[in-house]
Amino acid sequence: MWKVIYPEEWAKLQGVEKGIPVSEAARKILDGEGKLSGLQYEASVVMDNNSILSPMSTLHESSVLYEAYIASCNLVLFEKSNIKDASENLYKEFKENI
Repeated sequence: MWKVIYPEEWAKLQGVEKGIPVSEAARKILDGEGKLSGLQYEASVVMDNNSILSPMSTLHESSVLYEAYIASCNLVLFEKSNIKDASENLYKEFKENI
């Protein structure tokens, strides 16, 4: 049988294993547990308060663009295409999907 994990329980289990949570609610829970401290947390506070740094564009996380990039690399790697043609096709794919 599946056990339902509630957000508070999940935040406690996850902790800061994958970094400091973006969720303010999760940060409050972890702060209450004494888990928001140390270098990783201090770095996240500096980044949050830095006007020069900005979040990474979601375009970098696009599975369509990522798969197109991998496919182009494989074409060149396995000698199915040359760099010029593969890069032109990749550029076209990016323009169509941005």
